Amino acid sequence: GSIGTGFFVGKEGEEPQYLVTNYHVLEYYVDAGKSAGGGTLVAFFDSDTYEEVFVVDYDEEMDVAVLRLASPTSLRKPLKLRVPTEDMVGDPVYAIGYPTTSESVGSVSSFGINDATVTDGVISRVVVQSGSGRRVIHSTVTTHGGNSGGPLVDENGAVLGLNTFNYLDETGSVIDGSSYAVSVEELIPLLDSNHISYEMWAQQGSVPAMWIAIGAGAVVVLAAVIIAVAVSS
Repeated sequence: GSIGTGFFVGKEGEEPQYLVTNYHVLEYYVDAGKSAGGGTLVAFFDSDTYEEVFVVDYDEEMDVAVLRLASPTSLRKPLKLRVPTEDMVGDPVYAIGYPTTSESVGSVSSFGINDATVTDGVISRVVVQSGSGRRVIHSTVTTHGGNSGGPLVDENGAVLGLNTFNYLDETGSVIDGSSYAVSVEELIPLLDSNHISYEMWAQQGSVPAMWIAIGAGAVVVLAAVIIAVAVSS
């Protein structure tokens, strides 16, 4: 199987039902014929609390996917989206998720809010990727396999992209400063075409809650909307 991270979208103040991740997080599940042979796709809220999730739609080339729970949940909250622009180069960003390497998936037993990690960096470039034509954010945050599908957020807690891939050296180790996230610009059409509600971040006069939370080390606020999406057989 495979493991990754996902996050919820929806309207502020309402219990969310829809979540997003990278397509490659559930590729094995889809290729295996979903429930026919790929096991059950589940969202872990913590080690002992999980729910089955269902595939709504995906764009394999853009590497984005939309999933849903059977019913809305009170265990997580939705994040707002913000389209990244070139003038954000140099701005701080944070990757939130569960950076489990594939070799240690079997030993992982905690997927709770307090188990999510936050790594920081800055935006290096916002570019169109050769070949796929998708828009990606290159940043200096540190991510690993399990971070896939998790949010890359700005200081306001707004999602700029989905952490998607790194470049590796000859030994297979992640090259520092080579983290790439698919821009939410590639996700929004998938949400729109499936009539799924989401909110865009809007400038506010108050001090961003995300910045306060990171400064205080209160990662539970950052992880409150993060889930681990796993394939179990």
